[in-house]
Amino acid sequence: KWQASAKEDGYAPKAATNEERVTCRTRVQVFSQGWVSLVHTPTSDPSLTPDSGNVFRVVWEGGKSNHPKIANDMCPQSCDVHGITCLCDTDPTTAAVIGSVHNLSAADVIDALHIGSAPPEAFGTGVYTQCTSAACT
Repeated sequence: KWQASAKEDGYAPKAATNEERVTCRTRVQVFSQGWVSLVHTPTSDPSLTPDSGNVFRVVWEGGKSNHPKIANDMCPQSCDVHGITCLCDTDPTTAAVIGSVHNLSAADVIDALHIGSAPPEAFGTGVYTQCTSAACT
């Protein structure tokens, strides 16, 4: 699916030799105020590289100031210094945040959904489907 969508966006992946193969990584570039930018490796999409300018807010566990920061010219473990920012590893997951909306108000849903995502219809047919299992109803 990724290759098909990448080609549609004009960022067709290059076939790599065994020597060139690298592990795909999703990282975030964390700025001093706690805002982040997504960084994918490898990519030819400039919007997913360090210093892309594609910056957004996130909710940090432990509060607004509890984000990775440079201290003594170092970033926390699993992060690297990049200029005046930290490039940090992530552990992306795909999961339903809310199993059932029965008995939930709109405010309850908004409180549970801290980080947005692209609407499912922005992806090709069959990439995302509505969950109909017992866990979702």
